[in-house]
Amino acid sequence: MNAEGVTSIEIITSPGAKYDAAGSSGIINIKTKKGQLTGTNGSVNLSGGVGRYFYYSTGLTLNWRTRKFNAFGNFNWGDRQGFNTRELHRKVGGDDPLNYHQSIFQKNDFLNRSAKVGFDYFISEKQTIGVMANGYSNAFWRTAPSETEIMRPNQQTDSILYSEVTGNNRFRGISANLNYKLKIDTTGSEFSMDADYAKFYNRMHTYLSDSMRRESDKYILSQSALRTLPVTNIEIRSVKADWVQGLGGGYKLEAGAKGSWVETNNNMVYDSLINGAYRPVYSQYDQFIYRENVIAGYATIKKNWKKIDFTAGLRVENTTSDANSISLKNRIKRNYTDFFPNITVDYKFSDDHKLGATYNKRINRPGYGQLNPFMFFLDKYTFFRGNSYLTPEYTHNTELTYTFKNKYIFSAGYSQTNDVIDEFLILNPENKVTTSTSRNLGTRKNYTAELTLPMDITKWWNSNINAAVYHNTYTIRDTLGDFSNEALAWNMNTTQTFSLPADIKIELSGWYGAPTVFGIWRSRSMWAANAGVQKTVLKKKGTVKVSVNDIFASARFQGTADFNNVYLQVNNRWQNRTLNVTFTYRFGNQKVQEARDRKSGSEEESRRAG
Repeated sequence: MNAEGVTSIEIITSPGAKYDAAGSSGIINIKTKKGQLTGTNGSVNLSGGVGRYFYYSTGLTLNWRTRKFNAFGNFNWGDRQGFNTRELHRKVGGDDPLNYHQSIFQKNDFLNRSAKVGFDYFISEKQTIGVMANGYSNAFWRTAPSETEIMRPNQQTDSILYSEVTGNNRFRGISANLNYKLKIDTTGSEFSMDADYAKFYNRMHTYLSDSMRRESDKYILSQSALRTLPVTNIEIRSVKADWVQGLGGGYKLEAGAKGSWVETNNNMVYDSLINGAYRPVYSQYDQFIYRENVIAGYATIKKNWKKIDFTAGLRVENTTSDANSISLKNRIKRNYTDFFPNITVDYKFSDDHKLGATYNKRINRPGYGQLNPFMFFLDKYTFFRGNSYLTPEYTHNTELTYTFKNKYIFSAGYSQTNDVIDEFLILNPENKVTTSTSRNLGTRKNYTAELTLPMDITKWWNSNINAAVYHNTYTIRDTLGDFSNEALAWNMNTTQTFSLPADIKIELSGWYGAPTVFGIWRSRSMWAANAGVQKTVLKKKGTVKVSVNDIFASARFQGTADFNNVYLQVNNRWQNRTLNVTFTYRFGNQKVQEARDRKSGSEEESRRAG
């Protein structure tokens, strides 16, 4: 979507009952301009960049509108190469404590191809029927050689593990949407329906080879190689209907229902290299089938007085799920009903001053991959495993917001998440293997104060600053012992835009995040600075932009976890410092109205597919 076609971007911090209860953050609502009725327009873009490795992307957008229909589509192709380095210091306790120091360099190559096409037919001025289809076919390759020094505390290196992990992954997905909309009257009353179908295919082949050598004489202590060949198929079906009815007297009623049906089928093949050939390890084979059905209904009442806007709603969702690990002979069935209330009150003191208060309850269901009990290796001593016993996490949000002159915003809020889903480390004291998994750890409490300051300092200098102070507290309950983690932290981001003669703009931006906590982890501060220059060309139909991201290569993650006889210190760095060049050309009649920007009925379920 072109920026010229956008009138405003609305961030809904307290989504009403109409929206899926899933998620813990707000929703972005993009409002487009009303343009001329008929015509054709579009844009083409080409961008490339280089850090240590080169990447590029290109895309085409088309929009054709007549008095009876609107056809639209976009096509994108890109190849992004990059890297990340990881330094891991791991101290493992128990009867025989050991220290591990691991250095990893991973090269990545991500090829993405995606397309969207759609067609809206205007049956009349009040009725529209439309179809839309999305698809992608992506590939991801990686090579990750590593070296791990193994030693006892306060002693020299005893042995070194040399490992190499290679991955060859394929991701494909296609989704289709059929929709209908009826404008009932001029008061905003309308009825809409969506029917969706989506199918995803993920294949993630991973190979690990390693060699353990004694440091004193380089004697090879052991060699091994193995591979995992998991394949995942996901099918999603959903139907939803929404009705809005103006009741007069400033009242408006919204109501609707939705049903979604999801099935994931996962197959794991696990082989070990023996005498030069891969042999099946049948004890690690598994088929995992997960089915989930969600039936939801909601109702919302809105009332507008002279200075007060009031909204109250309730969403009810019934979920049935069946997680069946066939080889492990483990089956978990659940059936639960949840209620998600929300209430918003806005009071307008004057044209310049507005105060708002909100409350809502949200749900965050685990991703389908998090539920999959398959084991994936990072190296000989570090594995990741899904958890079929995960349950959803629930968040209660409250927020008070003050707005001055419709652009300066101060907000303060409190949220509490129960059964929070986060990473958990499990140590096998015999073989010293650390398994990373996800668990419902306990409770997270968050206090936040946030300030947004957009300012036109001069006619040619625009400034935007956003800053937040927050306090997180995690209270973890586990059979291995209780644990708490808390921190007071803050973050800030700023963008400074300078408009110069000859249609040139310079943009300087940066962000900073103070040390904070999440789950069992404590992270150090992170920051980055960016700069770019932009110029319009070709009679203002084209735009050229040159930018540098993460100028000082400072955006990296450094954190520690100390729990359950495992101390882990991580230092991760990515290809963030890059030089980028982007060219965009807009053609056709830019006053033609954009295609409808709609959310399909299966977007939340598709997000969980990963």
